[in-house]
Amino acid sequence: MLEDTLKENNIDITRVGDKDTLPQLEKLYRDFLRDNTIDDAYDMVRLLQKKLSELNIKASDPDLSKKYDQVLVQFQFVALAALVDQEVLDFISSHFVEFLGNKERDIFERVRTKLMSIPIEVRDDYKKKIVASLKENREQIGDKQITVRSEGEQKPSQVRNWIANYDNFLGAGFHKSIERNRYIAQSPSCQGLNEEEKNLLHDTLYFYDLLKISSWEVGALDNWGLEIFAPFVGLESSPARPEAAIKSKAAKPPASEPTGAARKQPVSTGRPQPSVVDLKDTKGDQVVKKPASPAPEKFTINSVASIANLSVGYLQGLSPDPHQAAEQIKRQIIKLIGVSPLEKSQAKNNWQQSPLYRLYIAMGEASMKTKKPIREVAAECQQNNQPYLTEAEFKAVVEISRIF
Repeated sequence: MLEDTLKENNIDITRVGDKDTLPQLEKLYRDFLRDNTIDDAYDMVRLLQKKLSELNIKASDPDLSKKYDQVLVQFQFVALAALVDQEVLDFISSHFVEFLGNKERDIFERVRTKLMSIPIEVRDDYKKKIVASLKENREQIGDKQITVRSEGEQKPSQVRNWIANYDNFLGAGFHKSIERNRYIAQSPSCQGLNEEEKNLLHDTLYFYDLLKISSWEVGALDNWGLEIFAPFVGLESSPARPEAAIKSKAAKPPASEPTGAARKQPVSTGRPQPSVVDLKDTKGDQVVKKPASPAPEKFTINSVASIANLSVGYLQGLSPDPHQAAEQIKRQIIKLIGVSPLEKSQAKNNWQQSPLYRLYIAMGEASMKTKKPIREVAAECQQNNQPYLTEAEFKAVVEISRIF
């Protein structure tokens, strides 16, 4: 848990906001980034947001406030796939290029994992929102003015203006690598860029093009021709990221240990070993051995706010069949949100903050980084005494997400 991690690193929560605490938080960010500690990074985001809001250091020390804002953004990058939808859009509109060149973690993978957590039926709509956020991005690539023909004037070399220039040059549809390379080689606006800036622009435009491909089509950022309920396997046919056709980049070294799962911590309900039941997965072609369900946690979904407390233990305690447990949770949530768009939005945000959903995101991230199916990720987590979802439980979480 985050509190234990802070103690291990001698970080005093009460001193968040002090100058002396900044270097400690920056080191903690680097540790989280290296280990891909999504769960603790998410908790750190919430803690910093709360503390910085209470302290209001922006008024008393603007320079220190900027430094803390930067640390907050760094933790957001680590936890990106677990953030609520609007937070991800805000991050893309302000910090995409800043983290595009990160050598340890790939922002393409972060966004891909976020997309995979969204029901495929509405995923394309969210992609359009990401595109809209990218078109609002004011980050600079290069320092010279560029021409935006549609507006007939010179504009700063911001991402939003590069995209407009790109669309003017090639058209607004999807473009392949050869067309992107032609744009960068021939567009007058690109001629003043150095090689690093050309790489950043190329990768930004590649990301922009990938978002135009429907999630239902093979080759999309989030679709490799797989069934909806098993999204994190079969990575061999995933789109390359980035193509780096302008200048080859050194391959990132493989992680020294599996990444994406939450930092090792005890499972709240435990998974007793002696009593075992046989469960067939939803396809009916494989028998999965899992411990008998524990007694339900003393918890009730009696308000929209309570959705944020949904846990693996609660899911397991409802029924030995994860699909049936998911159906019960869905019915309980539907009763709460009614027909109010505001309540549904609040319920979705709370769901995305719940321990159950965040474990799902962490395992998906681990599956993608290690190129292992969920069942293998779950087996490794079990061996290491880490929280985990069985493959059937993982699919059950996808079912619950569909109602939002």
